[in-house]
Amino acid sequence: TVVNSILGPSFPYLASVGNHDVGSWNEGCTDTDGCYATFLKQRMTQIGIVPDDPNLNDQMYSVNFRGLKVVFVGQNGASTGDNTYAPYIQNQLSNDNSIWKICSWHKNQNRMQVGGKSDEMGWRVYENCKDLGALIVTGHEHSYHRTKTLTSMQNQQVDTSQHPLVNGIPTNPNNLVVSPGKSFVSVSGLGGNSIRNQTRCLPLTYPYGGGTGCNYIWDKIYTSGQSAQYGVMFIEFYVDGNPNKARGYFKNTNGQIVDAFEITSIPEPQTGPVCGNFIREGNEQCDGPDLGGQTCQSLGYGGGTLSCTPSCTFDTSSCITLSCEITTASWSTS
Repeated sequence: TVVNSILGPSFPYLASVGNHDVGSWNEGCTDTDGCYATFLKQRMTQIGIVPDDPNLNDQMYSVNFRGLKVVFVGQNGASTGDNTYAPYIQNQLSNDNSIWKICSWHKNQNRMQVGGKSDEMGWRVYENCKDLGALIVTGHEHSYHRTKTLTSMQNQQVDTSQHPLVNGIPTNPNNLVVSPGKSFVSVSGLGGNSIRNQTRCLPLTYPYGGGTGCNYIWDKIYTSGQSAQYGVMFIEFYVDGNPNKARGYFKNTNGQIVDAFEITSIPEPQTGPVCGNFIREGNEQCDGPDLGGQTCQSLGYGGGTLSCTPSCTFDTSSCITLSCEITTASWSTS
């Protein structure tokens, strides 16, 4: 009801289950306000999204939406993370050719947050997402923090090709890369139920902790120790007309941007045509602005503007149909 009243009944939203949501997650739950799985399925149907599996009760589902591949998994502990969620992530992402892939879950590993959370997800979910080129969005800890580009989550290894070391500290913190074998982690937990302090990777100011378990991986930390306010992280994709560029930021309820960063997606090289790279290849009619020299007129229309659809086929909706009128006349002689 709140989402509909503020954002509208057709606003697309998806969600991963949190530890406070478990009792109201499954379809058929006893919550008089309704069940999350039911709400999500209804919304997906309404906006034309088809999940990989209609049963959301296992807390795992994935969707393709407007060029994004998004995989959600649950919060049933590290053992489930390693043995159930991680293979599911592997299966969903291994053969997906989307430029942007996102992994979302609620809980954390201790070294992937700066508060008091313990190891509750297992490392395999993090490593599988990173290895398959997906950015990782989590919550649970009541604060906001974001890493630099990492090549190992479990070992807290910063990608020094993207963040060169200067005096032992990784630089270029606000420019991230997502590629097979490289990703970053964000913890966005300032939705409105208390704000907690930073207890790991001190000090409270940048550069944050260089010791064991921290290794200067954090680019931004926003907790009660930094006078944090409630807020949310946003990511805009396809920035500046570039399908491989995204821009992220964290905005608090006072309207202040407290973190801003850019992300470049470098998918694994593929064989054959790649729709969306602005280069017409193979059997593609077009790709972005590359129309292969074709125009409305060359396709038999009278004029107008030819464009390309997201599926790399011609969009002739703005072309003008060529028409002519043939009249006959009769003649008589006297």
